[in-house]
Amino acid sequence: MKMKLLASLAAAAVLSVGSTAYAAPTISYTAASPDFSAYFGNSPVAGSFNDTFTPFTITQAGLLVGSLTTKAVSAATNINFTSAFVSGPNGPFAFTLSGPGVTETGDLGGPTGFSILPGTYTLHVLGTNGLKGSYAGTLAFTANVPEPASWALMILGVGAIGFAMRGQRAAVRGNAQYRLSYS
Repeated sequence: MKMKLLASLAAAAVLSVGSTAYAAPTISYTAASPDFSAYFGNSPVAGSFNDTFTPFTITQAGLLVGSLTTKAVSAATNINFTSAFVSGPNGPFAFTLSGPGVTETGDLGGPTGFSILPGTYTLHVLGTNGLKGSYAGTLAFTANVPEPASWALMILGVGAIGFAMRGQRAAVRGNAQYRLSYS
């Protein structure tokens, strides 16, 4: 019995040391419907990587912004991004990436963001990893909200339509009475 236990422990130790484990691409969302923010990252395996994150759904039009960063301590931790983008109904939206170097960054949408439509979107990050590198980033979506002047104009428009419809209904009723009296 002791021999089986020792053999099992030895096999488990060999398997756990035999390969370096890397996490799968992760993304976590914080929703305040319809707005949301997301944090994502990964420690990809050495060599080329193509990380595709869990899709997210946008329920109304708005603005999407994001950032991406990695910092190398040595050649072993260096990640070089080749591409990063969000795919979805109205396009792929590409991150603007800094060149290869010790610190690499990516910016999605600049200071104003990308205007996107409702639908399902997916984040993709591609690059090469020295050995033990990792990266992280953020996404933020803000739904379009009409300004107070737009709300006032919409309310006035609905009121004007209601007023015009009421006037037409009274005119039709008045004409119907005259037609009946002449028959």
